[in-house]
Order: sequence, then structure tokens, then C-alpha cells
Amino acid sequence: MIPLAIEAIGAVTAVGDNLALSVAAIYTHAQHFEVLDAVGGDGRPIVGAPAPIGAAATAVDRLHLLSLVALRECGARFGAALLPLIVCAPALGDLGGDGASLVQRLIADSGLPIDAGASRVLEVGRDGVMPALALARRLLSSQAWPACLLLAVDSLVVPARIAREVAAGRVAGAHNPTGFVPGEAAAALLLSARDVAVRVPVIAATGSAGGGPALFTAAAVLARAAERALANARRSPGSLGAVCHDGPGDWTQIEELAVADGRSPLAAAPDAQRFLPAISTGDVGAASGVLSLALLAFLLAKGVLTGPALALFVGEGAARGAAVLLPPGSSVSETRRRARDNPLLNDARDPGRAAGQYRAPRPRRQVRKRPRAK
Repeated sequence: MIPLAIEAIGAVTAVGDNLALSVAAIYTHAQHFEVLDAVGGDGRPIVGAPAPIGAAATAVDRLHLLSLVALRECGARFGAALLPLIVCAPALGDLGGDGASLVQRLIADSGLPIDAGASRVLEVGRDGVMPALALARRLLSSQAWPACLLLAVDSLVVPARIAREVAAGRVAGAHNPTGFVPGEAAAALLLSARDVAVRVPVIAATGSAGGGPALFTAAAVLARAAERALANARRSPGSLGAVCHDGPGDWTQIEELAVADGRSPLAAAPDAQRFLPAISTGDVGAASGVLSLALLAFLLAKGVLTGPALALFVGEGAARGAAVLLPPGSSVSETRRRARDNPLLNDARDPGRAAGQYRAPRPRRQVRKRPRAK
């Protein structure tokens, strides 16, 4: 498993147009929510958390603007080489767009050197972060590119999305106090693979697990994914400085995290700070996983967190994922050496490979040497 160095980060959420404001809002639990142009099942207006990009843009145009803001913060670190772009997004057809068009628009409007032919869009909602990280490792391991861009974007404040969630009874309202608050966000990471000690945060390892939809089962699956990520990174639970959970922030997800805290390894990290970004940003769907990585990377880069951090990912279904981030100065080669031959490398087979999104490299052909004639 190749560790991923986070060279640059960028994000836009409801609480600000840059990552620092987002982090400050999470620390202070500031809630910049407002009444949306939508009505819930009880006839009352829906409260949401739209990003500061204006109300004129609708549907896929909102995703486009959100993406540009996030990419702009990463753009200063770009060189001249073309880089692949991996996008985590919802089903774009529901928003009047498609993946190829979104990538072409981002290339044209951002002015960044993006390799269109190598770019991929994963339209699988919250389930995209683990396949995206696996794909990033595969792209960088080929050594065809010096780095790659990981972008996640979603908006649950557009009328079509709100209507579907209201009909399903998932949006918070007068008769549904435990529902989620619709939000929107975009987060971008510039990733590279280095073999020496780096001065930037590092995604050392990931872990994933599947299970049933019941609350207690989902909590156990979440803890299992965390255990595997820590084992893959060869880190102990007690070394964690922070745990970030990307759930939508309603009481169901908070209870799920509390139940998971009763299992190892989270129970062994009582002093680790807990982050629930959705408390300040609302539920941001497909953007939630990469946004959590960006927030932890920001805190690690600024020295606010000095120990390893754990990001927990909730999928659309029963799947759960986790990633271990290390602070600047960590040795990538040492992390790779520790992770090699680890029996708990549960995601050695890329999640996206089974879905036919990309092919595994062919094994090298072994050539036997003929014995010398006497």
C-alpha cells in the first residue's frame, strides 16, 4: 500500500470560502444555516447550509463553482506536468450533467494542467472516497505522473436533491428532529508518493469493512475498518490525536459513533479529539470523506495536531472505511516498510477493480535461466 503525501489542500463549505474558516467553525460549533427555497413534508421551510457561491447557479453548475474554488487553493502548487484528476461526485445525471463534461469544464475554467485522458469521475456518492484513494495509489505507483488531484464535490441544497430526501424522510424538520441538515461542499487534495521523510501530512494507510444495515452492526463495521487502517499503518490506537467522523451529524450517526467507541481501537484512544464536521457544514454527501481528510491534513500541517489522526467514512450502504493520517516529518518509506507483508491489508485488492472501473496491472513474466552447458 503506497502512502500518499498531501502536498496541498483546498475546500469550500457553508461556513467559509477557505479551509481555515471551516476549521474555526468546527472548533466553535458555529452553524451558518439558513432557510432554503424548499418546503418539507410538514409544510415548513427547509433549513440548509449553502456555500457562499451565490444563489444564481443551480444543479450541476453549483458543483462546477464549488469545484473551482477548491481547486484554486491547490493550484499554486502545480508544476507544468499534466496531472490526472479523480472526482468523487453524486449521480450527475440527476443534476443535468455528466462526468466527462464536468471534467472538461473544470479544465477550461480552472486553467490547471489536468490530464483529461487519465481523469476519472466516480458517481457513487459517499461510497467514492475509498475507491478514489485506491485509484490514486495505482496511478502514482505507475510513476507516469508526479502527482494527482483528488476532488470531492456535492450539493444537497438544490431543489431536486432536497425533494428526494424530504420524500424519504431524512431531512431535519419540526417532525424529524434527528434528520440531517442539507449542505454542500467541495474539497481537493494534491497527492504524491514520496520515499523520503516529508514535510507535509501523509495518508499512511486505509482500511475498509462491510456489514449489515442495523445500527449496532454498522457501528461494529466502523470499528473494524478503523482497526484495519491502524493495523495497516502499524500505529496503536493510543497514539491517535484526533478522530474525525464524516457522518451527516444527526443523532443516529452520533449514536453509531458512540457505540463504536465501546470497541477497540476507539475505546483505547480516550484523549483523542473528536470531530464531526457536519455539525457546522451540514451533510455534504459525496464531499464528506475528502473534506474530512482535508480538515485533518490542515490541522496536522499547522501543528494543531501532533500525533496520528483517524478519519472514519460512512458509505451509502453498509460499507465503512477509515484512513490513518500522519503529521509532517513522518517517514513514508518507514511506513511502507512496516505495512509490507501485513496480513490485515484488507484493501490490497482495489475496491474499484471489482466494479470494472480500471484494470489490474499484468504480473511480470518470470524468465528461467537455462543452466550452462558443461
